[in-house]
Amino acid sequence: MHPVMQLAINVIVGRKEAVGVSGQEIQNTVLEEIMKRIIIFVLVVAALLSAGCTGDKGKELFETAQFEEKQHNIPHAVQLYEEIVKKHPKSEYAGKAGERLAELKKEK
Repeated sequence: MHPVMQLAINVIVGRKEAVGVSGQEIQNTVLEEIMKRIIIFVLVVAALLSAGCTGDKGKELFETAQFEEKQHNIPHAVQLYEEIVKKHPKSEYAGKAGERLAELKKEK
């Protein structure tokens, strides 16, 4: 167990094993340790949430569908365009996806 945490437990349960250290010093040390851990936790969560996430799934799907078209993988492109229209109807790419679907279906 971390020494600071053990010290905090001792203080909480009323042990006087913290000889030569005032209660205020113990409290400050414990609070500093807790704050460090909270800051690290918040930074890790923020990094995980922002890593590789643009927040615009419609755009990501549209760009992937365009790539699939260029690779002549039309069935997968159609599937992606349909997903945009169904799952992201309010995205600015829903209209573009609908247009591409109509064009691809004409070409069949």
